[in-house]
Amino acid sequence: MLIGLTWLFAPPEASAAIVASLVPAETSLAAGTATTIDVFITSNSDDQLDSFSIELAISGGDGLRFSEVQRETHIQDSRYVFANRSGSESFGLSAVTNDGPSRLAVTDLSVDERGDAFPRDLEDQNWLLATIDLTALRPGDFTIDLLDSSSFFDDSVQPISFTPDRVSLTVAAVPEPTTVTLITAILIGGGVRAHRRHRRAVSVRTRPA
Repeated sequence: MLIGLTWLFAPPEASAAIVASLVPAETSLAAGTATTIDVFITSNSDDQLDSFSIELAISGGDGLRFSEVQRETHIQDSRYVFANRSGSESFGLSAVTNDGPSRLAVTDLSVDERGDAFPRDLEDQNWLLATIDLTALRPGDFTIDLLDSSSFFDDSVQPISFTPDRVSLTVAAVPEPTTVTLITAILIGGGVRAHRRHRRAVSVRTRPA
């Protein structure tokens, strides 16, 4: 009887699955620089997305972190799943919440101009879910995970199953100034020698017989 009651009061999970993908602007960057990573979702179903709350985490050390200030540029992107219908934008709320340097959450819901639910049909299109700012501090190899604690809900407030994703990034050390100077000197020296050889060749070809 308890099992039957549990099924009765717990809404069944929507049948279709969302597939998430993490797409970094670059997979290798130098320490002391910044970059971004996009989160995309797609679905081959006719389910409609009404709200979401995703969690991202960085592992591999503190050399790569979520930037303290998140610009939330995805809100204004035409590819955003809730473009022109973002509840965060309508209600003046922040869509991104930092939970320390290595963990972050993004939340939003879809509303129309009256503030009523306005779900998005996901079928057969790649939708942008978030653009996250990252800061590289020290060299190392890192992974970013879209955690399975994330959640997606359809227009009937039923959870939509999803497939999470993981991506790897490498932060390289910035060359020491002496190394940069040496490389520059070698390149300049090579260019000078090539120029001299070219001038000698031209001089030999143009010399009167």
